[in-house]
Amino acid sequence: MQILKRFSFTPLSIILTVTVFLILCKLGFWQLERAKQKQELLAQQSAERVSQTEFLARLNTGKLASLNFQTTQLDLELKTDFVWLVDNKIFNGQVGYDVVVPAQVKLSETIILVNLGWWRAPKQRAELPSIDLPYELEINGLLKTTDLQQFTLSDVIEGDTFPKRVQSVNVIVDFKYSSGMTVKPVFLYADTNSVAGHPQLYKPVVMPPEKHIAYAVQWFLLAFASLVVFVFASVRSTNIVKEKEHQ
Repeated sequence: MQILKRFSFTPLSIILTVTVFLILCKLGFWQLERAKQKQELLAQQSAERVSQTEFLARLNTGKLASLNFQTTQLDLELKTDFVWLVDNKIFNGQVGYDVVVPAQVKLSETIILVNLGWWRAPKQRAELPSIDLPYELEINGLLKTTDLQQFTLSDVIEGDTFPKRVQSVNVIVDFKYSSGMTVKPVFLYADTNSVAGHPQLYKPVVMPPEKHIAYAVQWFLLAFASLVVFVFASVRSTNIVKEKEHQ
């Protein structure tokens, strides 16, 4: 009881402190969960490369999720009549486009979407880059089969002919090809230099697990600090305690 006399609590201060403490702890645990997800994602990428035969087998049996973020090597026939230019991609301070085309896996009827990397944009906005693609190409790259849609402010397609300039891959995923092609919901992100040295900008893990853990530590330290502030703010001065005792 003597110790409690040195503290002055109010219901409001307790409620506010507990609320802040719980929110900060929740943010810390959320960052730890994100770190775990990133670690699992990196483990997927470091797993054994999926062969073309295995890729087709999983695709045909509907096991799309098992292919997500797996590396592979595919022999493809590019549908060069259908070229998409995903706008506003920056590389080394220069504006450009990601080039996406449908491609048929050789010795099969399977057609997927392939991101061939970054092309620099011409100086004039009205101009489009010259895209010279081979008909056949062996591509090493990373597969993505889930969460293909992206947040975007606009899904407007510019122009009626190909190549088409778009603001996100959403339009490409949703597009129904007038030629009647059936395109699987699969993206293959070609490794850098797969086509004439063009770089691949896509990174499945932008923020590494270690950074999420560092953020988690910060949130937990802030939660601890909120308790410390509450305790120090609640301590009465020695003189006030003595006055209370002599009353």
